[in-house]
Amino acid sequence: MQIKSWLTQRRAAPGLKITKSTSQLRPILNAEQMVIPQHNLKVCNSFDELNIKAEKLLYCDPSHVKCFSKEEQSKFLFVQHILQDGQRALAVIQSVNLHMSKDIADKLAKYKTEALKEYDLKAIKTITARPVVLSDCQQKIKSSDHSQSNEALAGEFDKLLAHAISQDASDIHFRIRGQVCDVSLRVHDEIKRCTYANYDAQFANKMMSAMYNSKGVEGQKDDMFDPRRMQQTIFERIVNQRKYRIRFATHAIESPNIEDVSLGKSYVVVMRILSTDKTSIKSFEDLGYSHAQIKYFNDVLKLPHGGILFSGTTGSGKSTALTTLISNFVRDTAGTKKFYSVESPVEYIIDGVDQLAVHDSVKLSEADITHKFNLTLKQVVRLDPDVIYCNEIRDEGTAKFSQKAIQSGHVFFSTLHAQDAISTIERLCGIGIDRDVVCSLNFLQLIVYQTLVQTLCPSCALSIDDAMNQNIDYMSIRQSLLEVVKTYALPEHMIHNVRIRNVNGCKHCDHSGVNGRTVVAEFLKPNANILQSIRKGDQIGAYRAWRNAGGMTIKEDALIKVFKGKICPYSIEYKIGALDAEIGNELVEQEHLQNILNEAIA
Repeated sequence: MQIKSWLTQRRAAPGLKITKSTSQLRPILNAEQMVIPQHNLKVCNSFDELNIKAEKLLYCDPSHVKCFSKEEQSKFLFVQHILQDGQRALAVIQSVNLHMSKDIADKLAKYKTEALKEYDLKAIKTITARPVVLSDCQQKIKSSDHSQSNEALAGEFDKLLAHAISQDASDIHFRIRGQVCDVSLRVHDEIKRCTYANYDAQFANKMMSAMYNSKGVEGQKDDMFDPRRMQQTIFERIVNQRKYRIRFATHAIESPNIEDVSLGKSYVVVMRILSTDKTSIKSFEDLGYSHAQIKYFNDVLKLPHGGILFSGTTGSGKSTALTTLISNFVRDTAGTKKFYSVESPVEYIIDGVDQLAVHDSVKLSEADITHKFNLTLKQVVRLDPDVIYCNEIRDEGTAKFSQKAIQSGHVFFSTLHAQDAISTIERLCGIGIDRDVVCSLNFLQLIVYQTLVQTLCPSCALSIDDAMNQNIDYMSIRQSLLEVVKTYALPEHMIHNVRIRNVNGCKHCDHSGVNGRTVVAEFLKPNANILQSIRKGDQIGAYRAWRNAGGMTIKEDALIKVFKGKICPYSIEYKIGALDAEIGNELVEQEHLQNILNEAIA
């Protein structure tokens, strides 16, 4: 008997009692529980010594091997691995401290046989290893599985992204509440349900985690995705051989089930789609600026110093316009100027600009973030810049920096929130820059206040008569247009140039009635009269000086496009206000007022 022979030569194994005569050997345990010796076996001390190309774990669910105790289960692994010829085989990795009884050996043999059949494996290899090797093996295989899972989720996201791009969407919105996930797209400033994405909340959460954790740019994200917190990052994807930067932002939302919020089951994620392809940087004409407005931009490119500010609401195209302006500046200076930007986060990659990112983390307080931003801005000055771009004047610190940058002889670009061009100057005074500094000559060179308005589909837009035939209630808008015609001394027949959005659309616009968006803007180049009024706190005087110097309001810029049939008058009322309610017209010289639209439309 093998066991008896072994015991004759070696000391008794645990659990056996040896009498003086080996013939009287009497095991205390049952034969099925007797320990089978494992001496003279090679023991692997590291994962590399296993010498297998591990693919996945088999029987890793405890319920699949419930005939083993929990302790026994921790001491062996069934691993599917790939042989050199590409065939798959089974490796059973046993811990060196596995108490191998006949009972355990029989059960392992049974599972080996089953695994060969169930997974169509070609061979069995049994390996003895130290416990740490089993742990490392599990970790590496699970890590590989996790990586593969992330790649699969990223692949599904890329399909969704490709669909969104094909729809000309600017943003993808995810709304998760409980077990429900709604996906929508922002297309030409309107939210529309995304019929492509039919995800449940569990799948959507896995996708969000995969994109944030494995694709988010390090240094511009937190360690892990947490839907209970406010988080943001940037990651890049390639769709149809074009690179896109995705600006990822999330926030928890309230839910009827209060546990959904605490468990991270009620939140929104918004992803802004930003193309980094050079050809995606549009010209000023493509963005919708007029020839007169483009001349302002071209003059800016000749400046040796001074501030250029864009103001408007979120999503008004400020960053896009600045990208075009700075790209043109880089091109025209032909490498003779040094450009730096400080952004949180970096949205558009601009050739020729060294872009510094400031990470906005949930782990940082608002004071910490402000401190980081201000430290980065201070460092920029030490990097010998000619041109500086700060993506937002957000507080007193960034306002003070903009003052320092301009006064030290740099060209400075930035954005801020204000309700019109004139109030942009007042906003700077209110945020921390001394009024006398703001109102000094050549401190501010140009202010642009703008928004984006939908452009009509030329294939299905309706004339006034068409609108009447379709029973569209246009009488009130027509009356407003007549008031505009009267105020600006326009020929009455120009009303017939106006086009109305066809809400049913056509095949050319995906039945939306619109085919894009265009800029409408007002430009203010501060002169001595405007600055003198601002210094006195006289906004009305500043407005009068601006208007009588040829300043055109954002609404007048929009009206020009209405009378050219490019945008619907209803869009103006939605984005800017009533057509015939231009506050401040009484301050403008009548002759100038009557010429301003005629000259632009002609």
